Amino acid sequence: MHLAFVLLAEPALPAPQSIADAYRSIAPSAPPFLGEASDKQDVVALSSKSGSFFVSLIPLPVPKGEAESAARFSLGYFGRGQTLGPHRAHLIVPFKAADGLTPFEQVQTFARILAAVIVASGAIAVYWGSASATHPADFFVDLARSMDVPMPLWNGVSMARTTQRVSLLSLGMNQLGLDDLLMTAPSNEANEVLAYFFDLLAYVGRRGKRIEEGETVGRTADEKAQVRYVPSPLDPSKRVFCVDL
Repeated sequence: MHLAFVLLAEPALPAPQSIADAYRSIAPSAPPFLGEASDKQDVVALSSKSGSFFVSLIPLPVPKGEAESAARFSLGYFGRGQTLGPHRAHLIVPFKAADGLTPFEQVQTFARILAAVIVASGAIAVYWGSASATHPADFFVDLARSMDVPMPLWNGVSMARTTQRVSLLSLGMNQLGLDDLLMTAPSNEANEVLAYFFDLLAYVGRRGKRIEEGETVGRTADEKAQVRYVPSPLDPSKRVFCVDL
């Protein structure tokens, strides 16, 4: 089961047809979702060959400031000079994938579902707990529409930087049953490294298995950075695969 919270400026439940239409526009080649009957006024349900999901209205903010705190891990807020604004309500969106979908396909579908709910509801942001990130609505929908593998939606990013080195840590690959990535590089290459960081995550996610310790990766045929496994900087009980460029 996948779960996320779509944040609203005002409490309002989108119509199932609006969600279905938005999903079709975002993922025209995917199996369409259709609305299902519900005996609850604050819940809508939709299903397709890919699975089923519900949208339930909670006329209150996400408690304990969790959504606001997670905004710092979203690539969508990097460089914007702003943080998540206040929200007055949220939609709970749980997704149960159909049998046979790989973890990669499940998360891909869920990202498109969330984008459709954002469009249909006029939401301001989405808090995806398993990605440890709250993403701004426009950023989320744009990437869901334009990217074949929108890894920045599935993964929050923890960044640390000194005058000499930058380090990036992904926060969501466990959704695919895979290890998170810690990548370090010279600080003056931060923008280039950020793009490669997500490219490498997409490569690992598509193939569905880890890169073994001692294997090499690189941005060019000549660059051969050796993969090693180390404790996570945020949780030493977990191991991450590390690439030093």
